[in-house]
Amino acid sequence: MLALLPARESIGRTSGRDPRRPSESTCRRCRRSRMGRDRAARDADLLSARRRRTGASPRTAPAVDDPLHRLDRSLSVQGRGPGPDPRFQHQRRRNGDRSRADHGRRTRRAIGCRKIPCRSRAGRAAARAGIGAAGREFLRTARVDPPMADGGGVSVRATFPFDRRTREVDRGARGDEPMSDWTLEPVAPVWIIVLVTGLGLGLLAVRSTHRPLALGPTRTLGAIRIGLILMMAVAMLRPGCVRTVQRPQRVTVAVAMDVSRSMELPHEAGGVSRREKLAEAIRENAELWRRISERFELKAFVYDGELREASVVDGVPALPESSDGAQTDHGQTLDRLAEQLRGDRVAALLLMGDGVQNADFPRVELPRALREIEQLQAPLFAVPFGRTGADEAFVDVAVTNLPDQYAVFVKNSLTVRATVRARGFVNRTLPVRLIRIDASGAEEIVGTAEVTPTKPDDELPVELNYAPQEPGEYRLVVRADVQPREVVERNNELTAFLTVHDGGLKVLYLEGRLDLEQRYLRRSLAASQDLQVDFLWIDHRDRSRWPLDLTSALSDPSYDVVILGDLDSRALHREGATDGNLKVLADRVEKGMGLVTLGGRHALGPGRYQRTPLADVLPIRINEFEAQDFDAPLNGALHLDRELSLRVRESHFLTRLGGDDDEQAWRSLPDLLGANRIAGLKSSSRVLLETDREEPILVVGSAGGRVAVFAGDTTWRWWTFGRSETHRRFWRQMVLWAAGLDSLGRDAIVVDLDRRRFVQGSPVTAEIGARTAAGDPLPDATLQARLIGPDGTSDLTVPSVGALRAIEVSPELLTAPGDYALEVSAAFDGNDLGSRRVEFVLFDDDREKGVAAADPEQLARIAAATREAGGDLVAPERLRDRLEQIAESPIETEIEIPQRWRLGDTTADAALFVLSFVGLWATEWGLRRRWGRG
Repeated sequence: MLALLPARESIGRTSGRDPRRPSESTCRRCRRSRMGRDRAARDADLLSARRRRTGASPRTAPAVDDPLHRLDRSLSVQGRGPGPDPRFQHQRRRNGDRSRADHGRRTRRAIGCRKIPCRSRAGRAAARAGIGAAGREFLRTARVDPPMADGGGVSVRATFPFDRRTREVDRGARGDEPMSDWTLEPVAPVWIIVLVTGLGLGLLAVRSTHRPLALGPTRTLGAIRIGLILMMAVAMLRPGCVRTVQRPQRVTVAVAMDVSRSMELPHEAGGVSRREKLAEAIRENAELWRRISERFELKAFVYDGELREASVVDGVPALPESSDGAQTDHGQTLDRLAEQLRGDRVAALLLMGDGVQNADFPRVELPRALREIEQLQAPLFAVPFGRTGADEAFVDVAVTNLPDQYAVFVKNSLTVRATVRARGFVNRTLPVRLIRIDASGAEEIVGTAEVTPTKPDDELPVELNYAPQEPGEYRLVVRADVQPREVVERNNELTAFLTVHDGGLKVLYLEGRLDLEQRYLRRSLAASQDLQVDFLWIDHRDRSRWPLDLTSALSDPSYDVVILGDLDSRALHREGATDGNLKVLADRVEKGMGLVTLGGRHALGPGRYQRTPLADVLPIRINEFEAQDFDAPLNGALHLDRELSLRVRESHFLTRLGGDDDEQAWRSLPDLLGANRIAGLKSSSRVLLETDREEPILVVGSAGGRVAVFAGDTTWRWWTFGRSETHRRFWRQMVLWAAGLDSLGRDAIVVDLDRRRFVQGSPVTAEIGARTAAGDPLPDATLQARLIGPDGTSDLTVPSVGALRAIEVSPELLTAPGDYALEVSAAFDGNDLGSRRVEFVLFDDDREKGVAAADPEQLARIAAATREAGGDLVAPERLRDRLEQIAESPIETEIEIPQRWRLGDTTADAALFVLSFVGLWATEWGLRRRWGRG
């Protein structure tokens, strides 16, 4: 019986049209239902993919019950002939002699389609089989034989264009099918073609009124005319033929080998490298590789961040001599591998590496790449090399989380914090050292610590303290001792840079009240790297222990400035005594130490300082009877209890807030909420700030050392009103002036590098400038910069004007990893301000060797994506067994490829048909002329 294939269904050739799209014979509702059509096509794809993956014949019973297997059962792929569908037997019994049309409507309703193509026997077979949308899509391209005489089943031969294979599904009947199928694709409904053909043949029976011809010529012309009519009918029916041909096929086995730098790490502690172990695994199985290359097409690849083809020498994959890949990206590797093998029939894939994934930004996500690999429908065998972090034999000590630069002033204490990660050293003491390296390269241990892990994989913080005694540029190395059986030693230390400034100041701050003023004052001073503030709070509620003995701290020569806050004098001095804390403080001030006193409820006069040795060094006079008792109401005679707006009485280093107009800057600050009333001034004192009623607020003087009295205690309002920078500047200048460092030529060169460790290839930028000791920028200073590196010295381009000028080091100058230095020199108004040199390091961030542990779990996840096809994780010791299995596996060397021919599809057969038709017509015309009928 002639089987009808859908029109324009191009099998075995490219037509630019989806081969699974329904033909014109499909009903209108099905053409509109794109969702159903796509779902049906997907179901058919999955059915074909499932069979190819498992290698089972269409008669193999499914392992699980899912929609695809239900479709197989509906088509009787188990090899059973179930006969009429039981779902419709009750209808046949109930309806009995109902019309076939009525039964057809019920059947079509059951399978979800109101109208089955009238010319599609496949559709009627689907209805009788009781299958759903996936079955209709399967049968849409099928050749359907009529039911057997006993009504037991239907034989269906379906061609999958996307599979390039022909599968046979029997329902009841078995047997070989012919290798070719004839089709008709009429250009018009068949009844029209039959009508036109019949009319043409009928016209031949009409007798001519001309002189009749002899019997022979009449029959000849009639035969020619019948031939022309039949040729027209054939052209309208558009016959075609689909046949299958056997083509030889080469099956591929692909192997991908890791060539990243992590493969240079030891496979086992103290053993050969992972790369050597991989090469050994290939070399020991050379004979099996040759057997595989004889039966299969062996393709070799290497991968790191990219996939590249490798050579196969004498049937054995060739591993490069070195592994120098900077990173590993499994997603990109597998995606490219699937792309390379997409047109091949793949028997097996082998992925050999350590499984470490360390790409910063993977270009292809691993789940997507695994879906592509799964489409190859071949097993992937992952072969891991290297020990895992969970392996008891794997041990490692690494130093992490170390800042890359520090800045501190001479004599100031520096705390270096880092993290030590230890694996496999439970309850073992691990020594950690802080090493200082000077410009000559000499090393000195300046701090030690010990850590004891309590877990198999533990991270422990470590702190090391160091107080540099000499200014300069240094390198600090936090180093953990190398332990026995460690695989990677390069991660046992980290390097940071230390800049030690000359002239660092140490400040002692004594305070009696924990209010907002002391909080924001300490915060502002802490923002200056050259200031170290030691804070001491003396609680007034513990007055029974007064006076405290602080003579050792006050006599410490390392302190350059002392700040007295809101602190009653009785906390430090016994009334009537001629020695003690304040006597020591007064002597230190007379010898040059700076003193800053603040206002407050119990400061200055209310704190009874007029009766202490400190009264002689203060620049103000205090009345004899000024005093403020604890828990007593505020004495208004001793305080200015109102909001105070400040103005500059005398321009001074302490009154500079930056900008051109200091007066306007002070007027714009939030008002103080009060201050101490200053009763009088000494002759040598100077008033720098006052209220709008000319009441002194900031008074300075000298008594050997510099002394400043600031009567306010609410400058914290500047910070909370958004003027934090002004607050920091004012109090920094106060300490610098008290220490005598305001006009000693402390012009500084600023070289600001955000980092001091740079990865090779990353941009290196810096901001440079010049400033005064008070922090005032010098935007017109002349700056020059040059780069000093392993390859020599190079000048850098510097903008001519600006407080901070951005410069960028060209990547062409950073050619190799190593130590570099940025040297900046400055001049202002013809005066040389000196130069400053800042070092930084450019290193190759070898993440491949920074992770000592292998990751076979990653390879196991990759292999699990092809588990249904037989994929698995294979230990290197079991690689030989797996290669033998591949070498002995049966393969199909031929493939059935459908080829289609249709009348008029090619220029040759169309031209031949037209020429034949025209030639036959011309022959008929010529014979008529010859015989006198033209």
